[in-house]
Amino acid sequence: MDLLQVGRDDAAGYFYYVMELADDLNGQILSERKGETGPSPEAYSPRTLASEVKRRGQLPLEECIKIGLSLTEALAHLHRQGLVHRDIKPSNIIFVGGMPKLADVGLVAAISEARSFVGTEGFIPPEGSGTPQADLYSLGIVLYVLSTGQSHQDFPEPPADFSALENNAQWLEFNAVVHKASQAQVSDRYQSAEKMREEVALLARGESAKRHRAIARRWTAVKRAGLASLAAVLLLLAALFLDRTKPIYQPKPEAARLYAQGQWYYHQLTPDDHKKALDFLTRAVQADPKFIQPFAELTLLYVWNYIGARTDQERLEKSREIASRASAIDPNSA
Repeated sequence: MDLLQVGRDDAAGYFYYVMELADDLNGQILSERKGETGPSPEAYSPRTLASEVKRRGQLPLEECIKIGLSLTEALAHLHRQGLVHRDIKPSNIIFVGGMPKLADVGLVAAISEARSFVGTEGFIPPEGSGTPQADLYSLGIVLYVLSTGQSHQDFPEPPADFSALENNAQWLEFNAVVHKASQAQVSDRYQSAEKMREEVALLARGESAKRHRAIARRWTAVKRAGLASLAAVLLLLAALFLDRTKPIYQPKPEAARLYAQGQWYYHQLTPDDHKKALDFLTRAVQADPKFIQPFAELTLLYVWNYIGARTDQERLEKSREIASRASAIDPNSA
């Protein structure tokens, strides 16, 4: 956001700044109610992300993506100047002319000098504020709040009706971006706001950020192995085909819900989460034995050793078992 004036009051002993005026929340509500435009007779109240979530609950996916694009671009610009915000939360994001902007710059500091523990509880990462990655963590929690309509205290639990959403696959993609930004370990987060914005931009174009991420991980693994055997390449290609599997069967609602939960934990990329993913995916298959989609993630859990199979032979046997069960459902499935 623009700062129009800065100054200080020596007598009172403080600095101050004047920023551009946020949209009038009451004026917007009045206009929506009466179909009119113009100033509202009600008292002025700034339109913020906090007021939007309070008024509307969970925001539409398209709107979440647009807000994510704007805020990651804003953070990227701030970080390029060697600055960090340190207090990103819904009430500190205002709308000006309908555009979301980072506001409340009172805690903005140079990265080299941002050592004090400041910010708002629930939006501060475990290591504390004062780094670009800490800002990204806070932004991830903000995107969680607006994309679920839930409190930041509920993170990382998805809404109860998540699997019933019409565009569930797209929501899962956005959810994966949110949770990568909000990982407890700094090394597991995006390493820059530009990287985070790149994945949000993929979603805006209708592409899969998870798939791009998975391909990068797999090629990295193959490079480390030095393409030691043809089997490794064949497993890579099989995994890529599984990612392209398109659902043609309408599963039972409970199976779909368990699958969505399993997918969510699968994409968290930690051993504990993958154990939970295995449990949910297995229960999804039990709830609907004709539901083939869970077998894709079940296979990858073993192929890429995500759940810690003890030997290559064990991985091979489990993969064969899963492939056999999937083939029995539909031998023509990728």
